[in-house]
Amino acid sequence: SHPLVLRRITGAGMVVVPSVIAEDGDIDGLPVVVLEAMAAAKPVVATNVSAIPEVVSASTGWLVEENEPGALADAIAEACLNPEQARARGRFARELILDERDSPSQARRLEEEIMKAIAAATD
Repeated sequence: SHPLVLRRITGAGMVVVPSVIAEDGDIDGLPVVVLEAMAAAKPVVATNVSAIPEVVSASTGWLVEENEPGALADAIAEACLNPEQARARGRFARELILDERDSPSQARRLEEEIMKAIAAATD
């Protein structure tokens, strides 16, 4: 259930999201759990697929290549061995979500894009 997931995220030191592209090409866009973890000030260790790199970076967590279990393990170990750095990345992740990914910010960006499209169409 969603409340259970949120409790697990809140109690975690980090959230690990090792997304992969399926053999048939199916892929997550931007997993909601990434955004929820970041909003909860948790650093994210994730793979460099789909839209994940739009929010996960060296400032907000750790990003590794898909299908690289050694790199994933190294990133998890680094987060565990450097708790202050992990907490700092989690705090920055929360700031990013609050500043750029909240509904009002998304609505403003959408409105700007629509206005640009209308202006381009009427020129």
